[in-house]
Amino acid sequence: MMNKTLSDRGRFAVLCYEAIGRAGYDAETFVESLGFSAEQFSKSDFCYPHDRVIQFWTELERYTADPDIGLVIGQHLPSSRGSILSCLFLGAPSFGNALENSLKYMRILSDALSLSLHGLGDLSYLRIQSRCTSVNQFRHYSECLMLGLIEFYRDSTENRFTPKRIDFACEAPESLGDRATIYGCSLHFGCVENRLYFDTSLLAMPCAYADPELLRMHENYARSALRKIEEQDFLVKVQTVIANLLQRGEVTLELASRSLGLNATELKYRLSNLGTHFIRERENCRRKLVKEMLRKTSESISHIAFTAGFSEPSTFYRAFKRWSHGETPADFRARHQQSDITQKL
Repeated sequence: MMNKTLSDRGRFAVLCYEAIGRAGYDAETFVESLGFSAEQFSKSDFCYPHDRVIQFWTELERYTADPDIGLVIGQHLPSSRGSILSCLFLGAPSFGNALENSLKYMRILSDALSLSLHGLGDLSYLRIQSRCTSVNQFRHYSECLMLGLIEFYRDSTENRFTPKRIDFACEAPESLGDRATIYGCSLHFGCVENRLYFDTSLLAMPCAYADPELLRMHENYARSALRKIEEQDFLVKVQTVIANLLQRGEVTLELASRSLGLNATELKYRLSNLGTHFIRERENCRRKLVKEMLRKTSESISHIAFTAGFSEPSTFYRAFKRWSHGETPADFRARHQQSDITQKL
């Protein structure tokens, strides 16, 4: 069974990056210390691997020496006005309609977040969960995300949204400080799950710019964005299948198609619609595997070539030089080993 890599897709990762700078820290230096570039965080479709979220916040606490850095970054998040999700609140007949509609497209914000709306009489709440269980217990991430959601709903309702209570799955900080004032409601830590409570009456609140035509236009835009994400999901599945087949020693179009539950013609057609083809994706996976093994293992070059599916050394060397602008596998390994030594010094 394939494991899908979850990610904080585009908007939330970008907002956090911008907030680090707005809080007075050098965001570029920080993300570079994690192996990313400022350029990556400037792209709206950038995906930050969700399995590195805890590392991100742990390292940010160390970098800033601030034990409440999640709270600080949450207060400095820039406005989401103009984003796809915020546009869904423009034109909707009510806040409740807009909220439910936006939840259908949450994957635009993050693959790894799951939000659902629940009613409890006079109070309703949003259940906010990460599909990576350990992240739910991580305070910096949870505090920043919750502040971001509150500000987003306030911004979308002309400041009429008011939280009534917040439950955190994470443990409480050593000092609560003025958190209750910052969030504007009572806070409860060590709960079963993350919840954001608000008055149920808000769901019936009319949106200021109700316009069915405008809403239809924004929904079409959101569907298009979601479709692109789903297309990327399929490409990731193909790449995962190819990588798994490489480990077993044989990678063919027919084997990959069968693993995906498709026939060869269907796979070729779907890859063509994505602007690629099977041979290119197999080549990319081979290149990635080879370079990773050269950097991270001491395996012989001949063994690496065999693992990547090359039966002839000469074919492997020609392919590698093509991938690395004329550099040999030995030169590539030596260069990266020297780079690793330099970074440790």
